[in-house]
Order: sequence, then structure tokens, then C-alpha cells
Amino acid sequence: MHQLLQVLLVGLTLGMMRTVVPALAESEFGVPKTSFLLLTSFVIAFGVVKGVMNFVAGRLSEGTLSTFPTIPQHGRCSR
Repeated sequence: MHQLLQVLLVGLTLGMMRTVVPALAESEFGVPKTSFLLLTSFVIAFGVVKGVMNFVAGRLSEGTLSTFPTIPQHGRCSR
């Protein structure tokens, strides 16, 4: 049952990305629906930014950003 629910949610998300994101691109950014190349680049850019933000949010929720470089402070260890 859990796996079926996951498949359903992933399907809904992908379906929404295919219908909502192009409409959003046209209404907010003026990208015509008939421009396949522009819509594809918009969807890819949206996905990349969403993936990075999800990664950062996940790291923040765990309380660690160990994969990001830190700025050493004077007189303190940067661990």
C-alpha cells in the first residue's frame, strides 16, 4: 500500500509539472506554449533549482551543512 501511494504521488507530481509549469511559464514569463525549446529549458531550470533547494532544505532540517564549504573564523576551529 505504501509503495502504491508513492507511485501515485510521483505520478501526480510529474503530471503537474507537465501541465502547470508550461502554463506558469506563459503567464508569468511570456514564454509561448508553442516554443518547445524555451519551455524545455524553463522546465529543466525549474527542476534544477527545485532540486538544489530540496537538498539545502534537507541538510538544514538535519542540522548539518557539512558538504558546503565553511568560512573559518579567527581563533576558532571550523568544524
